[in-house]
Amino acid sequence: MRQELLPGRHGRAGCGIVKCKEFMAATVEISVPDTLLKALGAEPAELPRQTLEALIVQAFRKGQLTHAQVGELLELNRFETDGFLKNAQAFRVREGEEFASDLESLRRISK
Repeated sequence: MRQELLPGRHGRAGCGIVKCKEFMAATVEISVPDTLLKALGAEPAELPRQTLEALIVQAFRKGQLTHAQVGELLELNRFETDGFLKNAQAFRVREGEEFASDLESLRRISK
């Protein structure tokens, strides 16, 4: 097992690019042009975590991950996960439709 694990969002060891919650993850290497690195304002050491978070956000938006799975992958509690998804503006397209449907149902019930 690789010893250089990147800490999680809150500095917790064990949730990094290589190992998270006792399972092995794929290692992906990419080349990032300097112009993108500068545009992101990121240090090279921050890119693995930022990339992981971006992939998780996209998977959540597509409905491939649940709220609970996002929290588990990033080692966040429910409220931290809410904040993370809100900051990332990670809303599902269907969430708005579901909310509107629920609101309409509540209006019918309350009459």
